[in-house]
Amino acid sequence: MRRMTFWKIIVGFLCLFAASGPLAAQAVRGELREGETGRPVAGVFVVLLDAGGRQVGGSFTDASGAFLVQAPAPGRYTLRAERVGYASVRSPALDLAAGETREHEMEMGAEPVRLEGLVVRAEKGRCAALPEAEERTAALWEEVRKALSATAWTAARRRFRYTVQEHARILDAGSMRVQSEQERRMTGYAVSPFVSVPAERLVREGFVRAEGDSVVYSAPDAEVLLSDAFMDTHCFRVREERGLAGLAFEPVRGRRLPDVRGVLWLDPRTSELRHLEYTYTGLELQGPAGRLGGRVEFERLPGGEWVVARWRILMPLVGMDTLKVGSVRHERRRVAGFREVVWEVLDVHTTGGVLVRSAARAALTGTVFDSTRSVPLAGARVRLAGTALEAETDARGEFRIADVAEGRYAVVFSHPRIDSLDWIPPAQTVDLRRGAGDPVRLAVPPLTAVLASRCSPLERRGGTGVVVGTVRQEGGGAPTAGTPVVLSWPAAGDVPAGRTLAWTDAMGNYHACAV
Repeated sequence: MRRMTFWKIIVGFLCLFAASGPLAAQAVRGELREGETGRPVAGVFVVLLDAGGRQVGGSFTDASGAFLVQAPAPGRYTLRAERVGYASVRSPALDLAAGETREHEMEMGAEPVRLEGLVVRAEKGRCAALPEAEERTAALWEEVRKALSATAWTAARRRFRYTVQEHARILDAGSMRVQSEQERRMTGYAVSPFVSVPAERLVREGFVRAEGDSVVYSAPDAEVLLSDAFMDTHCFRVREERGLAGLAFEPVRGRRLPDVRGVLWLDPRTSELRHLEYTYTGLELQGPAGRLGGRVEFERLPGGEWVVARWRILMPLVGMDTLKVGSVRHERRRVAGFREVVWEVLDVHTTGGVLVRSAARAALTGTVFDSTRSVPLAGARVRLAGTALEAETDARGEFRIADVAEGRYAVVFSHPRIDSLDWIPPAQTVDLRRGAGDPVRLAVPPLTAVLASRCSPLERRGGTGVVVGTVRQEGGGAPTAGTPVVLSWPAAGDVPAGRTLAWTDAMGNYHACAV
């Protein structure tokens, strides 16, 4: 016996929250310049550290290299200037009195960090905990840490207004094609694609956990990846693939809870963090469970701030197989499909309305041709199955569907000409990616192929010809339904004599296969 059930999946999206509390009364103001040239350095994250080394404030330098960092209380602090791809610099200890704004100038080198060469044969390296990992691993982590720290800081400030697009899809378990899709577009300040869960809870309960009748899949965000709890339960190694430098992580040996493993990918030329790919571990599911996980894409804004530009998570729709052996029933969970959520930042504006980022979107272009008449098919409706996205072909049979999220889709089309042929076009699978993709060529096949498509392989086993027609009452009257039509032919050469039978439908139409 087989029955189907589905887990309810909870993921939170688009958290809009207010800015932090009132600004502190004490601060450090200064300028950051290159040591050799004296030129101002813009877009550098200047972090304020307390006496225990914890980050308690921060600010990005502007075009003139100026910064202003607020301190939460009087005390002793240190500044650290972090620039992705360059060595960080620290200030001496600075004592701040209540209400004091202290001036401090900083200098940093102009020589970039070189990641090329660090990843040669790195896949053979030992997975080690930080900070005990070898020098190559530590060097990559330092660049990852800078970008993650800036991402977390940017997300926690009311600095930008975001326009985001969210796609919630159901995917086929085998082909991964979109079966259905819902989307919404939102605008807000300080957005985050998911509800943040404390790292300590994830480490204690796992990244996949039951809450009542629901199953919650958690994604590792910047705060989690930077946490001591994550560091203590994961080891790291260096990888290289597709010209990128990767910092791979996985649960430490012996960890039994559902967890995550993945790779943080960097551009070795610029040391910039590009994206995180991760999968879930420790799941008891049959089927393609290895696909479960997600991808987080990072992007540096012109002012030096970092944002999550795109986020994707793939979760299972779970079917239950029930097997009965004697009087004992056994249940087994399997992946019956997927629920995919894609969250993408379309535009980023400053609070003053200045556009600082606009996303490129995927598009589907192509043509539709009518091979039965050897002409382009104008007026055809081309649609991405499972979505509301569609377009109509012009006089040249061309179409374009713009503003499409990345993914695998089934393309279908319709037209009155197709209806008159009593033919259903098969769906064509396309993988859409931003800024890439060849035009799709759709067509109504030649009439012989249309007719042949009405016959099954079994029906055509006795011959390759197809005869279609209509039976009407004598004198051109009404069509006759249920009328037998017998086709016979004499022997000719290697073809033996034969006959076949067809019946008319409600409209008097018939088609005879195996002729």
